[in-house]
Amino acid sequence: MASRELIVNADEFGLTEGVNHGIVKVHRQGIVTSTTMVANEHAFEHAIELAKQVPDLEIGVHLNVTHGSPVLPEVRVYSLVDDDGLFHRRGRFLQRMVAGRIDLVQVEDEFRAQIEKVVEAGLRPSHLDSHESIYMYPAIFTVLARLAREFRLPVRLQDEPMSRAAFAGREAYLRYVSSEALLKNEVMKMLSRRYRVLLRDWGIPTTDSFLSTFNCLRKDPDSLERALTRELEALPPGVTELMVHPGFSDSLLESSLDGGHEAALLREEEVRILTDPRLRELLERCEVRLIDYRALTAAVA
Repeated sequence: MASRELIVNADEFGLTEGVNHGIVKVHRQGIVTSTTMVANEHAFEHAIELAKQVPDLEIGVHLNVTHGSPVLPEVRVYSLVDDDGLFHRRGRFLQRMVAGRIDLVQVEDEFRAQIEKVVEAGLRPSHLDSHESIYMYPAIFTVLARLAREFRLPVRLQDEPMSRAAFAGREAYLRYVSSEALLKNEVMKMLSRRYRVLLRDWGIPTTDSFLSTFNCLRKDPDSLERALTRELEALPPGVTELMVHPGFSDSLLESSLDGGHEAALLREEEVRILTDPRLRELLERCEVRLIDYRALTAAVA
């Protein structure tokens, strides 16, 4: 049987202190092998301090132009921010992209500043992805790919399979196909096929496949644990990234998430599931090896 390897990446290190503590917990006690840092958020310095305590936790950069304040002065990224100096949220950002009101030079400058802020804090980034998947927009992906090539970093691709057979029941499947998530996932899969060619030509590593707890829950809304177990048992050969969002809830996190209180509590459920010893036992039984993005860089080198 061909080998199966799994990168478990926890997004949004630096968003809040509760998220930071949750990510460190699932790394120390669970299956998380890497995380990605938001350099412009509230708990960045707190995350840096925690990172010193877990030197084997690989940390990439979660590039962000749709939440919070920019790293650069407002005058240098004026097309990206509103009258309060905050990034336009995702929907508004995409509207402005379509209208030609987002300056891609400013996006690249802000992305580079966020990467450099992580480097200047003493970390060596392991890979790149972005907040709210904004980098999957074609013009933004070209910017990100140039930076990945410049900094010699792997990139996440989000081409997640959502076959009918993966859903726990007909009701869950019908709910999915009638939601906005269907179009978003199909577009990202189509774009990922195109981007994979670009990354290969530029020598930028990426994984072979992708999973997320978000879509696991869509497949089985009654049990994230059951859905995740099914996905891991059926993991394809090659390297897969599992994107997760663990954390501990507080008022700051609730105000940061579109789903508010319920979305924050779901992050605590992810902490519980990802630290359950049975999950590691399942991976061992299925002969799935846990790795991080450094392994991809080493393989290419």
